[in-house]
Amino acid sequence: MLFDNAYYLSDPLEQLKPQKLDSNVFFGPLNTLTQFDFIKDNNVKLFICIGLSTQRLANILNDIPALSRAAEEFLMVNFDPTFDQATLISANHVTQQYHYHNSSLLRLLIDHFIKDSFSAAQSDSYRCLTPTPETPDVNQLLYGEPERYYNGGNVCVDSTSSKYEVLNDLITIFRYVNPSANVLVFSQNGNDQDLLSFLISVIIKKNSMVNIVEAYQYIKSIRPTVNDFSEEALVGHSALLDFHELVRVKDQAKQKSFMAPNSPTPYSRRRRNDSISQRETPEPAEEQNFGSKRSRFD
Repeated sequence: MLFDNAYYLSDPLEQLKPQKLDSNVFFGPLNTLTQFDFIKDNNVKLFICIGLSTQRLANILNDIPALSRAAEEFLMVNFDPTFDQATLISANHVTQQYHYHNSSLLRLLIDHFIKDSFSAAQSDSYRCLTPTPETPDVNQLLYGEPERYYNGGNVCVDSTSSKYEVLNDLITIFRYVNPSANVLVFSQNGNDQDLLSFLISVIIKKNSMVNIVEAYQYIKSIRPTVNDFSEEALVGHSALLDFHELVRVKDQAKQKSFMAPNSPTPYSRRRRNDSISQRETPEPAEEQNFGSKRSRFD
């Protein structure tokens, strides 16, 4: 019998731990959801699930009491190309509540993003006309319009390169609203190629000069147990290639815009708190009903 040496030489306990992809994105296996000390210590507020069906994920979350009780404190998004919203009405109550609750939280998060970016743009228009590296144009941060995610719900069914746009835009929105909070991207075992492709997209979005093979090698160095991805398969991965080209084009447009005068520069840093989203200055908490529960975003 042949064994994957990298897998069996690594500490078995390390296989169960999430790894850090960048400054505020972690990745790992499904059982990370039960590692409550890790979630709390690292202030994880956005969870992104890859490869599990929506119904199965909803049932798993419902069976983890600590997460169920803290449902208002985090946002769960999942990528499930098999999900059909038209059949949601016939789904079990747990799945319906999962979709409704997290879609509502996502809309609330995007509301904060739109309001904060608009307020920052208004404020910056009185301060300076030339952008600085610390104050990027919010309009250049996203690949899609915020309304696209506001109306789309918390389940992404896209199987094209657009799924990488969605992933990275949601991370960008989350970072903008709450830069001190962290993100966990997870799959069944934290090693599969589907998860890997999403992680590669995060790396090349951050640095378009890195190619797909280099991004994979970096992930492999962090977590040796990830599934093998041949160089031939990587360089022929059409969805990742399309996304990489989109990132390069957008980066070039940013550079041109940076050189242009009169560019808006909306951005503001925010303090840490324990809610999903946070504001620049303290304001009365907004409350919104989700079924029988109430969610606060202080």
